[in-house]
Amino acid sequence: NNCLFIDNKNFVRFGGAIYMYGANPNVTIVNTTFSKCSARRGGAIYQNSGILTVEGCCFLNNFSAGDASDPNNGGGAFCQSAGSSKFINCQFNNNYNSQGADPNNSSVDGGAILFRGATGTFSFNTCSFSNNIPYDSGADFYLDKGASLTGTITNCTFTTAPAGEVNFRNFDMATSDVVLANSGTPSFVGTIFSASGCNTLLP
Repeated sequence: NNCLFIDNKNFVRFGGAIYMYGANPNVTIVNTTFSKCSARRGGAIYQNSGILTVEGCCFLNNFSAGDASDPNNGGGAFCQSAGSSKFINCQFNNNYNSQGADPNNSSVDGGAILFRGATGTFSFNTCSFSNNIPYDSGADFYLDKGASLTGTITNCTFTTAPAGEVNFRNFDMATSDVVLANSGTPSFVGTIFSASGCNTLLP
């Protein structure tokens, strides 16, 4: 609660500031800023299990730097591969991906958020996304599910993605997997969500 993580790095593994792994961790983060944190996957936070709740937090200028040995890196601010995550009233500004040290790196996705082969659930409520930049695809979200991934994105705001990019790169999630409501008209590559309740929830 009320913490500042600045310039934290983890290029050996994932999660520049926080790395959730193991038997069902339960982490709550409130009124905290993550700035200039970096890792191969999940510049600020990486989640591989458990329950994550993040409220009233700012993610600013965090980045992921991939390498050619692993095409699954990315998520300038956050990356989830398994578990349950909830973000409430958070800001994601100026997060990005880079090639890392290897110019042959094949893919670093999700300027702000990456779900890669992910299972579990996620929700983003009353969050803002601005000026996030992917190296490859998905300025704000890159969505790639594993066995089962469902989520809600409600009452969020998105600025226009950088030239040649989109806010959402939906790799393989079905129309019914995600409810996107009261969040403007972000740009997509891939299936646009149309789950029950889309664009009908009250702010």
